Amino acid sequence: LSEILMKFSFPCVALHSLLSQAKRLSALSAFKSAQATILLATDVASRGLDIPDVNYVINFNLPKICSDYVHRVGRTSRAGRSGTAITLITQHDIHLLKKIEGYCETRISALSDITPRHVKGYLVPVAQVVRTVRLDFENSDLLEIQERKKLRKQVQRQELRKYSASNDND
Repeated sequence: LSEILMKFSFPCVALHSLLSQAKRLSALSAFKSAQATILLATDVASRGLDIPDVNYVINFNLPKICSDYVHRVGRTSRAGRSGTAITLITQHDIHLLKKIEGYCETRISALSDITPRHVKGYLVPVAQVVRTVRLDFENSDLLEIQERKKLRKQVQRQELRKYSASNDND
């Protein structure tokens, strides 16, 4: 998503688990200093970051855990400030939305002023950029990093199972 936005000249940075710590810190620094006005982040950024002035939080995916949603949208209301949180959902997310509304004891309102006519003109140029970015991504080393991370987690889980099994036998 960050690559797509950059292709449309939006000043943005990304923060996710495939980045080294140095690159994460660099991205945060660029956002805090307003070199980048958009920070795209996975749940890596859901808690523990001190970013005092966030005007918008856009949830591309609705979190499955209610408290994660509260922490995400809470980024817009630090130190008494107000902001806007927008969550993109499909019909498959309605149950999660209802669960979050129950947890927050409030109804989340829908944006009703966006019509298909508003979106129609963007479909072709965005689809072209998405295709280009996907090809670039497939040719990058991020897929390899992602695979190595998955393998590392599998090995850690196997080691934990072996350790647990050997302690159960003792």
